[in-house]
Amino acid sequence: MDFASAFLHSFRVPPHLTSGLDDTVLLGNIYEQNPLTNTQLITLYSRAAVEAGFPFFYDITGIDCYCFLYTTAGSGKIETAGPVKSHLLSKDDLLFFHCNQPFTLQTTAAPWKFKVLFAGGGNLPFYMETTENASGCIVKSIVSGKLTHDFNLLFQNNMEENIMCKLIDEQNMTNLCVTFLSQLLKAEKSNIHVPEYLLEVKQLFDTHYEHNYSLDELENLFSINKYRLCREFSNCFGDSPIQYLNRIRIENSKILLQNTNLKVHEIGTKVGIENTNHFINLFKRREGITPRIYRETRLP
Repeated sequence: MDFASAFLHSFRVPPHLTSGLDDTVLLGNIYEQNPLTNTQLITLYSRAAVEAGFPFFYDITGIDCYCFLYTTAGSGKIETAGPVKSHLLSKDDLLFFHCNQPFTLQTTAAPWKFKVLFAGGGNLPFYMETTENASGCIVKSIVSGKLTHDFNLLFQNNMEENIMCKLIDEQNMTNLCVTFLSQLLKAEKSNIHVPEYLLEVKQLFDTHYEHNYSLDELENLFSINKYRLCREFSNCFGDSPIQYLNRIRIENSKILLQNTNLKVHEIGTKVGIENTNHFINLFKRREGITPRIYRETRLP
């Protein structure tokens, strides 16, 4: 079975996609294959540049390949099963992921613009094992430099089956993997250790932002002094717990403003900010405009 057919047969449920997109949008352009090189070299299967609105949801059983996914605008989320692992894919994040496990992929802030490459073979298993993370790994906020250069080269090469094209693919993918791992290991070495309880607090905010949390409640829930919790959360994530929570709320309110007819006060309530004036002020502080103007400027 060719790669495109294997991909289309991997859906657990039909994709739920923005109008105008079809099930093959993740595949984009398919590479011609050379049987003489497929078992020896890294083999590129497909590449795509995607602009995903809301909804955009894939539920895949798993497929024997690897992918690199680079977000250029908006954000999305990938979740794997058993144990569940979630990655938020924000602007300028580059994900390296093994697709052989069940996973879902969806938009969290539209428009989510990203480029994705599917590949297999060669030394890709070694590079994945070196990351020590079977659920995938991300280099955050790469913005520019050698890593983006190496990634973008793969969107400029010829997709034909001739041996020279396949050798160039191998060289470019090897350069990308080596640069990715180098930056990943460098980032891990310099990162502050994040206590497990803080990751749980962050996950709670990311997935249940509509709840009206208090520092006293978090102190009781995680058995951590609230002043220590605030200090350590700020050190690890750059925002206080409440600042981070409000940022997540505003990001999700933007999705609702673009994709529903709910009134501004209804959206504020849905994301956990019941006081409408407070919601409008928070939104304007972060986005520079009111929710109403944001909606008017984003709608066609």
